Amino acid sequence: MIAAQHAVDSAKRIIGLTLPRERLDFACTNAALNLRPLFVAMRDQGLGLLTINHGGGFEILHRGDVVGTVALVGDDLPGGGTAGPSGFNQELISRLLNSENAVVYVYSAAANVGHYHSFAAMALAGAIVTVIETQPDREAGWLHFISKASPGTAVIVVTSRPVTEHTVGEARA
Repeated sequence: MIAAQHAVDSAKRIIGLTLPRERLDFACTNAALNLRPLFVAMRDQGLGLLTINHGGGFEILHRGDVVGTVALVGDDLPGGGTAGPSGFNQELISRLLNSENAVVYVYSAAANVGHYHSFAAMALAGAIVTVIETQPDREAGWLHFISKASPGTAVIVVTSRPVTEHTVGEARA
């Protein structure tokens, strides 16, 4: 069993929240627009959602048997604050990054519902999708963490900054 799926399965046994159909129906129509595709995929197709929170906490949300997993790292705190990698459970994030079939996003642009549809589709197709939701000033720190925790892992950066600002030197800083 791949490390990330083992971590998800272990966490699900400990704190997993099996959401009843009524709660998922509510979330599908009332959650933030960008998150709705994830809740629809949970309800209709068995997507598991792992939320990794500032301070090291995490939650597993599912409706039963998990078909695929999207992990959301919430480094976009209310009020615009961010913590960077040091504010999170780095061991869990490292396991996700090193999973077979890992797809990693550093996401600091405005939320786009189409992207979240893609995250769900990739996870349901077999990928372990980790989305680090952050702010532009923390992108380099996250890229540096990823390069150390999982050398060679491809990362997709979705940013509001001009692409020319992402240099190899900045990511290594």
